[in-house]
Amino acid sequence: MNITPAPTDLDQPLPKCRQCGHAYEESRCPGCYPEPEEGTPTVLVYTRPDCVQCSAVTRRLTRAGATWTERPLADHPEVLAEARERGLTAAPVVVAGDMWSGGYAPDAIDRAIEWGEWGF
Repeated sequence: MNITPAPTDLDQPLPKCRQCGHAYEESRCPGCYPEPEEGTPTVLVYTRPDCVQCSAVTRRLTRAGATWTERPLADHPEVLAEARERGLTAAPVVVAGDMWSGGYAPDAIDRAIEWGEWGF
């Protein structure tokens, strides 16, 4: 018997940014936002458009004053593959150093904020 896994929200295609053409939503496209200065510890947030959990994570990082970079998950299939290998099935995928989390996980976000402040 062949069992097919249920699709997750990470499997859905992304629309294109209307400003620059990246596969991402218009208001949060990383092609429309500058990258942080080199050497700054940066929390990477791989998101999907119209994702409530993604918005909650980025809001929490912003309110904490963390340095973070938002990237479209659809443009980074290697991150999606690694996330699945780690058992993560929900967006956003948050990467801070060697810490990975998926979805809205307040404890993991707080650890990512600390990593972004101190680099460890």
